[in-house]
Amino acid sequence: MSAKNIFMSVLTGITTGTIMGVILTSKKGVIFRKKIYVKSNQFAEVQLENFNKLLNGFSTKLDKNIKKVIRESEKTNDLSDFTKKEQWPENFKSHTDTRK
Repeated sequence: MSAKNIFMSVLTGITTGTIMGVILTSKKGVIFRKKIYVKSNQFAEVQLENFNKLLNGFSTKLDKNIKKVIRESEKTNDLSDFTKKEQWPENFKSHTDTRK
C-alpha cells in the first residue's frame, strides 16, 4: 500500500469513528442530530432558492432573445432571404448541395 492509501484509510477511520461516536451518544446525540437536521434543511432551502434564481435568470434571458427574434422576423416578414445560397460562405457545403 502506498502512503496515500494508508493516510486516506486512517483519515476515513477517524472521521467515521468521530461521527458514529457523536451520533450514538444518548443526550448529546439527540441534540446534535437535531442541529444537523435543522442546518441541512436550511442549507437545502438556500440551495433551492439559488437554483430557482438561476433558472429565472435563464428564463428571462431566453424570453428576451425570443422576443428579439420575433421582432426581427416581423420586420422582414420574408425568410426566403435566409435560404438563398448567395448568403452562405463560399466554402460552405450542405449535405444536399450538388455543387462540386
